[in-house]
Amino acid sequence: MSNNTKCRLPKRRPTYTLDELKNSVVHVPLSDGSYAIVNASDFQRLINSGVTDQWTISSNGDNAVYVRCRHMGKMYTVARLITGTPANTNIRYKNGDHRDLRKSNLKLTMKKVSLYAV
Repeated sequence: MSNNTKCRLPKRRPTYTLDELKNSVVHVPLSDGSYAIVNASDFQRLINSGVTDQWTISSNGDNAVYVRCRHMGKMYTVARLITGTPANTNIRYKNGDHRDLRKSNLKLTMKKVSLYAV
């Protein structure tokens, strides 16, 4: 192997399965070895739009982690792509698990606006 050859890790493969309510879901392996769970229909819509299936997990520095993916050369939060929400909307995770991206676990709230904002 030459010094110019890059060592590639094996591609992580999403797995289609059923959740506890018998809904079709996908377990998407994340960069840290854990996995995200997403409704199969949402996963397929994202893939059809050009989102890669190689998702990562990142921290905001405040003990919260977010599942992110690459779409058209940019990184996006998967929950925001699933819900189609703009930046002025917060996404809350009903069960507290940021890896659970099923629509039933995502709650949208408006960000509070400061009265002192200029």
